Amino acid sequence: MILREAPALYLIEEVIRRVVQKFCAYDPEAMDKSRKILGDTVVYGEDQYSILKDADALVICTEWKVFNNPDFAKMKTFMKETVIFDGRNLFNIDDMTAKGFYYSSIGRQTVNSNQEK
Repeated sequence: MILREAPALYLIEEVIRRVVQKFCAYDPEAMDKSRKILGDTVVYGEDQYSILKDADALVICTEWKVFNNPDFAKMKTFMKETVIFDGRNLFNIDDMTAKGFYYSSIGRQTVNSNQEK
C-alpha cells in the first residue's frame, strides 16, 4: 500500500507543531506507513477507541467503513471532551446533537451540544 499525499499527515504535523503535546492516531490501513513518516511524534492506537482515552478532541480525516457507525456511548466514556472535527462528514448533524457532542464538519452547521444553555 502506498500512502499518497494524505491531508491527514499535514494536519497531524501542524497540530503537533502548533498545539498539542500528545497526538494519538489510528488508521486501519495505513499504520505502518504512517509510522515510517511520522515516527514517534505520534502515539499509535490499537483500535478506534484506544486513541480516545482522555482525548480533548477527535479529528476524522479518513472514511474507512470501520468509522461509519461507532459506539458513541463508548466514545464518551473515554473522551475528556466530547468534541469531534469531522473532515469527511461521516455523521448526521441531528444525531450528533442528540448524542451530546460538539460536532464540526466540513461545509455544514456546527453543533455545540456541550454549550450550557
